[in-house]
Amino acid sequence: VDRRGFLAAALEPRLRYAEGERDLAILRIEVAGERDGRRERIVHEVIDRKDLDTGLSAMSRLVGFTAGTAVEMLGTGVITKRGLLSPTTDVPCAPFLEALARKGIAVRSETREE
Repeated sequence: VDRRGFLAAALEPRLRYAEGERDLAILRIEVAGERDGRRERIVHEVIDRKDLDTGLSAMSRLVGFTAGTAVEMLGTGVITKRGLLSPTTDVPCAPFLEALARKGIAVRSETREE
């Protein structure tokens, strides 16, 4: 057995999730700047955990559900542009966030003056 195989065999049992144990994925975007002459801070945050009923990890849910939602929006005509698109300018935010919320992924947003 080579060194990598030995290491993998030794570590793999310790890296498995225990029954009922969940992974956690956190995405936080924080932006500070000036709007209409006032200092403002905007925070968007997603905290997701493994779904014990489906077995989907938090990372699988966040990556898969966001990509799948965009594809669904293309297929149903919510996104009408074609070609190379930007998620920040070409995906309508409100319908996207509503679709994610229906899948159990909630984005918490907070805006405050500084």
